[in-house]
Amino acid sequence: MTELVLVNFREAKAEDLFPFIVECTGKAVLPRLAQVRAQTISVISDKPVTRLKALELIFQAFRLNDIGVVETDELIMVDMLTNVGRLQPAMVLGPSVDVLQFEENGQVVIKIFLVRNTRAQSIFDRLSPSLPDYAKIDVDANSNQIILEGDVGLAKRCQEIINVLDVPPFADTRTETFRLRNADATVIADSITAIFSGSSGGSSTPRAPSRQNPRQGQNPNQPPASGGGADAPTLVVTVLAATNSVTVRSDNDTIARIGELITTSWDIPPTKNGAIFKSYDLAYTDPIKVRDLLKDLLESGSGGNAQGGRGGGATRLAGGGGGDSGADVAVANIFRIEAYPDSNRLLVVTKTPDNFVWLDELIAKIDTPLTVGMPMNVQLKYASAVAVAEIVNALLAESGSGSGILAPEEGLGGIDFAAAGGGTISADSGSTSGATDSSSGGSGATIEFPWQNARGGEGEATEVSAIVGKSRVVPNAGQNSLLVLATPEIQEAVITLISQLDQPERQVMISAILAEVELGDQFAMGIQFGPTGLAPSNPNNAVVIGTSADPLNFTGAKDNIFPSVLNVSNFSFGVDATVILQALQRDTSVRILQQPRIFTTDNKEAVFFAGQDVPFLTGTTTGGSTGGGTTSSFDQIAVGIGLNVRPRITKEKNVAMEIEVLLSNVNTATTLNVGDSNNPTIDRRQTNTQVTVKNNQTIVISGVRVESETNEKNGFPILGNIPILDLFFSNKNETAATKELLIFITPSVVDNPDENDTNFNADDRERLEVISTPLNAKGKSLVQQHQLNLPEKTGDAPVDPLAPIDPSIAP
Repeated sequence: MTELVLVNFREAKAEDLFPFIVECTGKAVLPRLAQVRAQTISVISDKPVTRLKALELIFQAFRLNDIGVVETDELIMVDMLTNVGRLQPAMVLGPSVDVLQFEENGQVVIKIFLVRNTRAQSIFDRLSPSLPDYAKIDVDANSNQIILEGDVGLAKRCQEIINVLDVPPFADTRTETFRLRNADATVIADSITAIFSGSSGGSSTPRAPSRQNPRQGQNPNQPPASGGGADAPTLVVTVLAATNSVTVRSDNDTIARIGELITTSWDIPPTKNGAIFKSYDLAYTDPIKVRDLLKDLLESGSGGNAQGGRGGGATRLAGGGGGDSGADVAVANIFRIEAYPDSNRLLVVTKTPDNFVWLDELIAKIDTPLTVGMPMNVQLKYASAVAVAEIVNALLAESGSGSGILAPEEGLGGIDFAAAGGGTISADSGSTSGATDSSSGGSGATIEFPWQNARGGEGEATEVSAIVGKSRVVPNAGQNSLLVLATPEIQEAVITLISQLDQPERQVMISAILAEVELGDQFAMGIQFGPTGLAPSNPNNAVVIGTSADPLNFTGAKDNIFPSVLNVSNFSFGVDATVILQALQRDTSVRILQQPRIFTTDNKEAVFFAGQDVPFLTGTTTGGSTGGGTTSSFDQIAVGIGLNVRPRITKEKNVAMEIEVLLSNVNTATTLNVGDSNNPTIDRRQTNTQVTVKNNQTIVISGVRVESETNEKNGFPILGNIPILDLFFSNKNETAATKELLIFITPSVVDNPDENDTNFNADDRERLEVISTPLNAKGKSLVQQHQLNLPEKTGDAPVDPLAPIDPSIAP
């Protein structure tokens, strides 16, 4: 090994150096070629060295290139540095082995260091950040030793650092026990640690003090906890509850200050001015709830550390400061409170009666009558309580809860003639309805909103308003009011929202005129013969030869009744006849069928129907083998004129209307056999339209028309078919008639319902007065005619029912 060799090579493969290692050490080499084959090393030197030194240089080069070497008595194992911990066995060097005496540095070993004067943890904290990645270090607090796994060179560096840091403590410490007579040892111990844990021993970094149980023994190999470096804790506080004493270990100056505080401020008897206990009789609140509330407010840390007292009713507000800086530190740990639900009373014990001054004020504010959280009854003037409650609850419900609102009606429900019939046979009937909530007119669906879907998970958006999910609104339909339950800070906002929804709905007065216009054209010309004569269909437009008293009658033979060109034959009639020459032309006539006027609210359907109920046979049932009679079943079908309008008021105060007109009549010419009876058919004509008009503008709907044309010729056999002669022996009757239904619809917007009586109902009131005048006169004449003695009326005369009552003087 003393032979000199020259070690000088560049980028040599690691596997090429294994024979030299075997030659120098005489040990077997076990490399992990798959890991180290690709590694190359370089050693540059111009001076020969011994084989032992050359081997050390190669091991150092291995370590620089992340190759580790583990050497035992018989073999050498080579692997990457990150894997050397799995190579076993490795050389273990105990606390007594001084690695500074080793000549080689590249070999990987396990070195154990014993720390004698300070804490091993403190030195471990300083060594860990400076170690390379391939090294491993751990600490054994029980034996106060440090375990290092790495190369010998790293172990030498750690040994030198430990030798420097493992020295006796700088501060001189001592131990002293304080036995307390009045104060609680636990409270005093917490105060000591809170005040002195960060300042004793000259330490500038506060550290958690050591709270030891004196009944537990210590490991004899563990050094005192107060030694070591600058940041080693120099304060140890223990409590012996059996003797109510506190044992403190620290430097002389800290011990002296603690003793002064205990003697002059902490361990003093209670004051003689006033009692240290007091009872509170609660009038409005539950004592258990008040006790729990005081516990949360006055307990140190507000973390629920209070311990339940005897019988489950006592709470001891005890805890430690522990360096707490919360608002409850000043009032913590000074009360013990016990609640008595049977007598609704609190019993409080404190060490200083002066504490009751502010506790009395606190309990007085807690024990007050409940004035918030009660529901408020909000009366509605215009809107429906059920509808407003539905809207508010849907709007203010929390995400994922609540239900939608009923969708508004859309379109027209149509005129249900089967439902319009009253179920009884009626010769003639009429009905008018406004603001109809027909089930077929609306969608009947519910509007669902996106926030009602239960969506959870991360990223969920917060509520967009502070009042969402914090109120309840229940309708009181009997009084048309809402019961609002909300927290005080949002109750006013909810009531303001309800008042904004409680506004009068705008109304629309639908005035309609249903008129039938008949356009007729009739022409009749010729000679009609008959035994007594024929009366003209329209005497005003007929020319009659002769008079009705002395018509131009002739019997037997009569000459010269025709022009000379035809005077070649004689005609003999055995009967009397009246010769009528008629030319008829009818003028146009207009007939008003209905003139309804309906009030309806915005976007509410208004329906008018006038007609009659017609019974239709639907079936017959016989008794069969039981010998019973025949039972017939009928349905009442309404036949007549129907008008269906849904108005919508636009922003410009125009009116958009959906209009449906339906006419039906019985057609007896076409029948349907049902059993032994023939049912007539129903002819119906229907018109649907959508239109937008201005306020008080009239729209005309036409086109519902029926046209008929009749051509009739009557004449004398044979002669009536001969040209020229047919002028004297025949009669032609041509009739053309057209009936058309015209509907005039005028919408009028009513913004204020109070205007209905004085403005929009004025015409109806005048008409009622005209009708009532003859009825009143006729009634008086009947009284005089029959000489009826009616009792005289006393008191004030009643208000004229036709005159509107001024709302300002109404009771």
